[in-house]
Amino acid sequence: MVQISDDNEGWTNKPGVNAGDVAIDVREFTTGYEDRVLLEDLNFSVHHGEIFIILGGSGCGKSTLLKHLIGLYTPWSGSIRILGRELTQASEKELNEIRRDFGVMYQSGALFGSMTILENVCLPLSEWTELPRKVINDIAYWRLSLVGLGEFSDFYPSEISGGMRKRAAIARAMALDPKILFLDEPSAGLDPITSADLDELILKLSHQLGMTFVVVTHELDSVFNIATRCIMLDKEARGIIDDGPPLVLKNESTHPKVRQFFGRQSSSRLT
Repeated sequence: MVQISDDNEGWTNKPGVNAGDVAIDVREFTTGYEDRVLLEDLNFSVHHGEIFIILGGSGCGKSTLLKHLIGLYTPWSGSIRILGRELTQASEKELNEIRRDFGVMYQSGALFGSMTILENVCLPLSEWTELPRKVINDIAYWRLSLVGLGEFSDFYPSEISGGMRKRAAIARAMALDPKILFLDEPSAGLDPITSADLDELILKLSHQLGMTFVVVTHELDSVFNIATRCIMLDKEARGIIDDGPPLVLKNESTHPKVRQFFGRQSSSRLT
């Protein structure tokens, strides 16, 4: 299992990776749209082995921040370091090299409907490696088996459930053996039981493979089930209003909007 301790001496089970080391480091990050600042002077780090959650209300910049972390957007200013490499100043070639160390699961799953789920998982391996086809198929099948979909490898996305499509998308995100997985609203559109099953899968992958997860979600049940640590963004503050383990935020935060969020209170009750 992943061991994370206050003295940063815990180790993941991935060789050479210390659970106390910084996987992602964001400093003085500022971005926005046109002339409107959305997020300003953000500073936070994600450590190896963490399941790190980005929280916040609608329009606070959660998805925008995620898109910057995976290199789709360039910030107005500041630094984003992924596994020690600066993302914001990287050339296209350097950016592609950095991207090989992380995988992304988008909210919709983004599977190709004309391909089987095995073919979907094979795709990154076919594009980024020169492995023989049989090896690619074997790796893809193993990834699907890790998420409980080995027996469905020949099914098309339209032939499986929404929860299974999310699992298949996670398998594809793991195709290149990344050190970090970014998940965008993984529980969106799922019933409570399927969502809980997906939480269990994320915990299993974290424990067995020692991967670092960065998850955007507003599902409180999932937050309490899987999170090592959270940051909470706020639209008016244009940044982070609190951070820490979810139970600490729920029980000890002095910020009214954090209490409102974790207490499921309406805006009329915010004091």
